[in-house]
Amino acid sequence: MRINLTELVAQIQLSSEDMKYYYNKETGEFVLYDEQEYGYLEDLDSLDIIFHPEWDEEVLKSLIDIRDNEENYIEVPYCNVSRGLGDREREIEYLKVALDWCSKNDILPVNE
Repeated sequence: MRINLTELVAQIQLSSEDMKYYYNKETGEFVLYDEQEYGYLEDLDSLDIIFHPEWDEEVLKSLIDIRDNEENYIEVPYCNVSRGLGDREREIEYLKVALDWCSKNDILPVNE
């Protein structure tokens, strides 16, 4: 399995405690997992997905897929890099986290 290292670093930088990204091993895409939106799934059995706005439909489908097919997803790590570091030092820290994540998940990082 291969992953675009630049894209992975960008997803790590965007992650937070409430907003996580998952890497779909089958499609190679990153999926946003928002804690607030995940709350919709608690009531999903009583809700019809058709009643949600169109933009919500894709979000709900993604969340359902993450919930029902956990084995197809790998959580992208959240990394809280100190703002006291310079830009270059922060980039290096994010890169270290990304390379460690790739190593742990047997994914080949590539620059495309």
